[in-house]
Amino acid sequence: MTPVPSAVEKRSLVVGTAKTSISLEQPFWMEFRRMAHERAIPLSRLAAEINAKPGANLSSKIRMTVLAEQMKKARRRK
Repeated sequence: MTPVPSAVEKRSLVVGTAKTSISLEQPFWMEFRRMAHERAIPLSRLAAEINAKPGANLSSKIRMTVLAEQMKKARRRK
């Protein structure tokens, strides 16, 4: 298995009407994109939904959402 680079990369998104940037490691970015694709919604809409939740900054909220999604999938596989 080839390791996935984990360097934090900065990306720009439009959330609502505001342009913002997020800093995510590649595995979190890939999973965030997969989640939007599975739900058939734009990244900006998924980011807005995640950002509406209480918590720190958007990057952290995305990481926590991705982690929760993966944990839910792992429980279903048991």
